[in-house]
Formats: sequence, C-alpha cells, structure tokens
Amino acid sequence: MDLSQFGISSDTTGGGTGLNIPGLSGIQSSLSIITIVSLVVTVLFVVLYVINVIRRWKVDQATIETRKDIRAIRTLLEAKQTPSVPVAPIESEAQDVTPPAPAE
Repeated sequence: MDLSQFGISSDTTGGGTGLNIPGLSGIQSSLSIITIVSLVVTVLFVVLYVINVIRRWKVDQATIETRKDIRAIRTLLEAKQTPSVPVAPIESEAQDVTPPAPAE
C-alpha cells in the first residue's frame, strides 16, 4: 500500500515502529509521560487501599478481642455479686441507740 500520498512513510526494515507519522511524534512523548504518571498514581492508590484494608482488619480484630474481654469481666462480676449462701441480718440490742423516753 502506498502511504506517501498521505504524508506517511512506511518503514519496511522491521527495526522500527512500522509507521512514521509526523504528527504523532509530539503526542508520543507526552503519551509516554502520561502513561508513566498514571501508572505511578494507580500503584499509589493500590498501596493505600491495601494499607486501609490491613488497618480495618486490625481494628476489627481488636474490637472482637475487647468484646471477649468485656464478656469475661461481666461473668466474673456477676459471679461476685451473687453470693452462694444468703446472709441474714444480725439483730442485737447494741445496735439500737435510740435514747430512752423522758419520764414525766
């Protein structure tokens, strides 16, 4: 195919890109820079996402451990509050400190 009528030369040596389009030379350099920058930004977002997932997992594990600890503390406190043998109040005369009524 003859591309010379469009201002495009065809490289048939096999060592180049194949087509040498004059208008694309400026775009190719900026396109490579844009590709590299977008790759760096994508890797940065992936790293931040992985860090966020790891942080969320650690927080969930800490919450589960805290709930287990609170449940164990509650069972210990409930065991201390309910006495095994009921204690009857002690009634004695020594505790009665009301003054005697005045005699008339």
